[in-house]
Amino acid sequence: MSNLQYECIVNNNKVTKEEGSFFKAAPFSVTVDSKRYDINFTRNEKGHVVYEFLDGDKLITSVRHPDYVPECSAEELNTTLNHPAAQALFAATCKCDVSIEKDYKAFFASDNSPKLSFHIQQHSFL
Repeated sequence: MSNLQYECIVNNNKVTKEEGSFFKAAPFSVTVDSKRYDINFTRNEKGHVVYEFLDGDKLITSVRHPDYVPECSAEELNTTLNHPAAQALFAATCKCDVSIEKDYKAFFASDNSPKLSFHIQQHSFL
């Protein structure tokens, strides 16, 4: 795990590796289909704490307290956010308890949820 604080690999909704401890206020990345997305905990222009989901320099979405999910259902994520990795990204944030909305967590835990694969990495923060 070297300088990683947390690492989790999920293949087709099954955890194949999970090591370390996740720290919610530290930045982390989620890799989906060999593409890395950065997720940062920060304050927006109104002073609210938010998680920003970035595809390179492009902001995919920004979500805020209390549930840290967009205002759509989990089924509608890819369409609403107009991004093919949106469901995998939010499955990852549900996995590490960043996104805590009960319907999202139930959707991704369901046997009927889409088969998603992702790799979460969080480097040592302190």
